Amino acid sequence: MRYEIIHRTIYKYQEPISVGHHLARLAPKNEGRQTLLWHGLDIDPAPSTMAGHTDYFGNRVLFFALHGSHKELVVTAHSRVIVNDPVMVDPLTTPPWETLRDGVRADVLTPDAEAGEFSFPSPLIRPDAVFAKYALTSFIPGRSVLAAAIELSSRMFRDFKFDPKATDVATPILEAFKLRRGVCQGFAQIYIACLRSIGL
Repeated sequence: MRYEIIHRTIYKYQEPISVGHHLARLAPKNEGRQTLLWHGLDIDPAPSTMAGHTDYFGNRVLFFALHGSHKELVVTAHSRVIVNDPVMVDPLTTPPWETLRDGVRADVLTPDAEAGEFSFPSPLIRPDAVFAKYALTSFIPGRSVLAAAIELSSRMFRDFKFDPKATDVATPILEAFKLRRGVCQGFAQIYIACLRSIGL
């Protein structure tokens, strides 16, 4: 499928701005099943300085600076991409989850070891024995990682109730887990906590 994408960001300032420094990450990636055919930016007013680089995650980054009085900035990204149909994977053909867990902890650089950086605690998502116990019902020894992950997701769908009044953005995920209620953000964080708690 071929897509033409237009993304426009408009800044309107109450008072004229004399200097503006900006970072834009607006170029679609050219990887996997997505092919980037063309990408361009229109910036008004025109920048006095521009420089680009690729960030740690492979995103194209454009730095641009505006020097001169302006009350409005309009950045319009134009892109053309082709997205190919996904290749469906049989969950049972994926490796046992313990293989992935051990690969994440490897002392040699492999694609699995590179993913290891996402297994560490973050400010909102910390591993806990409660999450590990819940996850291990799905992640039984020797089970394929994708089959286990799908089963964990299905269990969470059954066990948790969407309730926008039960939690908010400041609710700790351990509390949301105990309530078995909340919103999508909390459920995603609980899912990640389950995986991190078993070393994935």
